Amino acid sequence: MRTGAFLHDLVGSIFDRAGVQADRPPRSLADLCLELISNRDETESLQIAKAVLDTYEAAPDADRLAFFTMLAAEWDLDARAVEELSRQYRRDPSAENFDRLTKSAQSQRARLLRLLIRARDATQRMVGMRNDLLRMSRDHPALGPVDADFVQLFGMWFDRALLEMRPISWDTSAEVLSKIIRYEAVHSIEDWDDLRRRVQPSDRRCFAFFHPTMPNEPIVFVAVALCNGVPGSIQDILSDDRNPQTAEGADTAAFYSISNCLPGLQGIPFGNSLIKQVVVELSAAHPNLKSFVTLSPLPKFAHYVARIGNEAERPLVDTLLEDSARAVETGDLQALTAQAGDLTVLAARYLVEGKRENGQPLDPVARFHLRNGASVDDLHALADTSEKGLQNALNVMVTYRYDTARLEENRQRFLNHGVVARSSRIDALLSPTAPGAQRGRSGRTLRLIFSNKE
Repeated sequence: MRTGAFLHDLVGSIFDRAGVQADRPPRSLADLCLELISNRDETESLQIAKAVLDTYEAAPDADRLAFFTMLAAEWDLDARAVEELSRQYRRDPSAENFDRLTKSAQSQRARLLRLLIRARDATQRMVGMRNDLLRMSRDHPALGPVDADFVQLFGMWFDRALLEMRPISWDTSAEVLSKIIRYEAVHSIEDWDDLRRRVQPSDRRCFAFFHPTMPNEPIVFVAVALCNGVPGSIQDILSDDRNPQTAEGADTAAFYSISNCLPGLQGIPFGNSLIKQVVVELSAAHPNLKSFVTLSPLPKFAHYVARIGNEAERPLVDTLLEDSARAVETGDLQALTAQAGDLTVLAARYLVEGKRENGQPLDPVARFHLRNGASVDDLHALADTSEKGLQNALNVMVTYRYDTARLEENRQRFLNHGVVARSSRIDALLSPTAPGAQRGRSGRTLRLIFSNKE
């Protein structure tokens, strides 16, 4: 009898610690969060953190929004305390005052997130939580500070030193390969045969980053084509009937797809590190490679072209848009072929001179590569004749060059002065004497045309 009573008490104690006692009413997210932030027992904290995540995932959208709103309004910094402790530290810069100040500069919300992510299998669940937050923030901008704490947390949790780069090949596990198919965001993979053509041939490479808490979940991956010379179209790279060449016969590595896999990690800069590490890896494995470039989309080019309001440019723009729409419907590219010069001139000006209100380039892919230190190397008309390529970019693609000797110089000039590093080919397209430039499209006009908000 005593043994039975002991086991009963032990099991009850375990369930109490896990927060799932049968006669205990369900706790709200707010109560669970308060309990977690005040708990000092390691085992109990992990159980409570799991209960927070379980309760959040079981909640409807309205309750999730209320949770984020609570974090924004009630779990923020105590600005007055920070101000007072800052004054104290200025008067007496002691270690004690410094410690008090730095602790006060961290919101209770940030501490809560750090406790949550320590729970078992919490990483991917919290990435999903941030995905919800990003979606809701579009209509609720007051949630911005909550996202700032998520970004800070993920920036540390997904530090480059913790990530593992792995090659992806046809021998990679089916679980991972199926996710590569699903997550490919630039040039969709139709089926397993299409995937095989991208990872198995001797002149194809693919690499992905993984986090130790999600060993079978690619975070970001890059697809590479080993080529002779810089490819001028995605059709040439993805053609079903192309003849693969040997890796030893290639002189150029072309990064033709970079896909961030998890929307909840938006804004966490993995691609920068991945590209640079792949360059190092390929350089060591294939010393014959002399050039490292991308063949990149212009995902918002057509959007901004359609918004051009200058009367002198409207006839040309309307014609380009009509011909592109017709090409989507009929597959007839003849009209766009004849306007290749106009398209590349307009695209060069869009990339180099089209700016957001903060002075950054309008094009999101350009912002990514230029921050990495790449240069705008060339533009290619009729480079992506898929429906997506025609609708988003009027079939134009851009090559960015990764010149390892100039990456840091380019990067600093871009970050500090907004200078877009570019080749002489791009300068020629920007010249007033470039084909199509005689139609009245001056650089000054372009800056007015492309100063639209996103």
